[in-house]
Amino acid sequence: MASHKNIRKSPAQQHAPTAVAEPIHSNTLTKSYWLWGVILIAFFALITFWNTAQHGFVLDDVQIIEQNKVTQTGISAENLKTIFTTSHRYGMQGDEEHTLYRPMTKSFFAFFWQWGEGNPQTFHRGNIFLFALTAIMLFIVMFRFFKQQFLPAFGVAFLFVLHPIHTEVVANAKSLDEILGMLGILISIWGFQRYFEKRQIIWFPIALIGFLFALFSKESAVIGIALAPMILYFGSSDFKLKQSIVIVASMALLFGIFYLARENAIGWYLKTYQNDPNILDNIISMTKKDPGKAGGSYDLNLLLPTVVYLMGYYVFKLFFPFILSSDYSYSVVQVKSWTDWEFILSLILLIVLIVILARQIKSKHPLSAGIWWFLIAYSIVSNLFITIGVSFAERLMFLPSVGWCLAIVGIALSFSKNNQHEFKESGWMNMFKSQPILLGLTIIFALPFIYQSIQRNKDWVNLETLVKKDLSEFPNSTHLNFYWGNYLSGSEYAEGKSPQQIIPALQEALGAFRKSLAIHPDLPAEGFNSLGKTFSEIKRLAPGTPNAYMDSALFYYKKAYEKNPKNAAFVNNIGTIYSEIGRLQSNRFFLDSAYRYFYIAYQSDTTSPVFKGNIGVVMRSMGDRLNALNWLYRSYYSDTLAISASWTCKMIEGTYREMNNLQEADRWAFKAQQTESLRQNRR
Repeated sequence: MASHKNIRKSPAQQHAPTAVAEPIHSNTLTKSYWLWGVILIAFFALITFWNTAQHGFVLDDVQIIEQNKVTQTGISAENLKTIFTTSHRYGMQGDEEHTLYRPMTKSFFAFFWQWGEGNPQTFHRGNIFLFALTAIMLFIVMFRFFKQQFLPAFGVAFLFVLHPIHTEVVANAKSLDEILGMLGILISIWGFQRYFEKRQIIWFPIALIGFLFALFSKESAVIGIALAPMILYFGSSDFKLKQSIVIVASMALLFGIFYLARENAIGWYLKTYQNDPNILDNIISMTKKDPGKAGGSYDLNLLLPTVVYLMGYYVFKLFFPFILSSDYSYSVVQVKSWTDWEFILSLILLIVLIVILARQIKSKHPLSAGIWWFLIAYSIVSNLFITIGVSFAERLMFLPSVGWCLAIVGIALSFSKNNQHEFKESGWMNMFKSQPILLGLTIIFALPFIYQSIQRNKDWVNLETLVKKDLSEFPNSTHLNFYWGNYLSGSEYAEGKSPQQIIPALQEALGAFRKSLAIHPDLPAEGFNSLGKTFSEIKRLAPGTPNAYMDSALFYYKKAYEKNPKNAAFVNNIGTIYSEIGRLQSNRFFLDSAYRYFYIAYQSDTTSPVFKGNIGVVMRSMGDRLNALNWLYRSYYSDTLAISASWTCKMIEGTYREMNNLQEADRWAFKAQQTESLRQNRR
């Protein structure tokens, strides 16, 4: 008889719960644990983020939702066709950035706008409930991954729900794309799990529909092609290579369909106007051999250390998410070299992760699965393979953070003395006693996480509270200083305030813009435009201010126009300055210049009542009152409830008074009051 050798197993092999036989327990008990998991995860998701339900719109919500004509059109067959054949930002006047294609997300925005009549609370509540649904789907997927073991599945979903790094996604309405993208990927994985377990054909198309839903919600969901077979491999003892091939091939086919739709919608822009990301948005652009030139190659001595450093910074934020920010532009994160300590620490971390993967690749341990999930999901946003719009953002950790949660649970299971099933027929207490390390580690993270998430949510209530808080933590952020200046110089801040209250805020805004420029001697086009607007507003509210303020306004408006000559608002602002100078000095040259710029703006957007009205005003200043009235009428009747409508009525009134037609002047004076009243009631 052959002798049996005593072979010592590694800890990973001893404690690999996904590789053991199926648990022995009743179907009724399994359903009970499943149901309680769904209820508890939904409960914690709702209570953690419910204090965002009353928030307003902030940051990119303005371009994609609040001032986007396509979003505001609501749901109809015609508008859905527009949404699926145009870019994500299409519909925002002056926004010429068309690199994103997320029609499913924008369809939800249009639905929320129509349903809630533009109320931001509708969007925030939609985010909360869809986040809760996504968390539920994560628990369901993990429940099958852990072979119907409650505690590890619940631990993964519980940590995910409470993690403060997700506050940006849930609290910022426009980040619904992250939620829908992950939701679709999880539905896809769940469908494949059911199909390969039950061999019921209905689950296969459900899996494919989920993936297609994810792709049309956010492009980076393409990473689901790798995540789905990976999680099925680690969660099954008999998952075969041919099954992976079937999954990858079918998902790749759907990606091809999505790619064709995307090319049809924005391919023209990507081929014609695609440039490198702004340096202030993505520091990876600084690692190019020639940063001032679009395209070209990268300096690997800068690119690789920077990418590794950013990965390490993300992992640090996952473990210590207690100082968060809505923006990580220059100089919060910076380009690194081979000798920087941040890179060296991140490299050590990466080596440790690779070693763990190499040692446990065959054990199918949850820790390995977590590391794989993180690295795969992170790869698409790492800027190593493709350059994206930002170098670092908390929202980009929404999907990769699942890997972190899974790894934490895997670590706890590695140290567990109980490598059999975690629960018996005897109930909950024995289940908790069977995994004390997992239970304890989950609680250690959960208690500070839920507190930090609820507190961080409060910062997102509006732009003022958000930027003020983030600036206190990161005072040398170019964008945060720009955002603060933009807020102080904006109409939202000025509403209901006297000039004596507004002027000091505008002066503070100038200081914020100047600090932004001192950190990096450049701003995005919107930044120069806001700086010009600030100078112009100070001069308007305080006429005794030196004329140099008007010159500065014109200077910065022109810089904005140089950086983005397609933005009609920038052209219009130049015309406004020329019009004001021409009116004050009765100088025909400046009035002619104003008309020229106003007309360029009008040609860029012939639907804008503002551009038509401005042409009418400058013609009135030239003495051409009949043509002035023609343009002012066109302005008013193109949108009788526009913000500019009552102002247009007053301009028509003034023109008629200059023509001594007092009857018409009085009629339009009354119409101005009526129009403003209607607009206020609509608000």
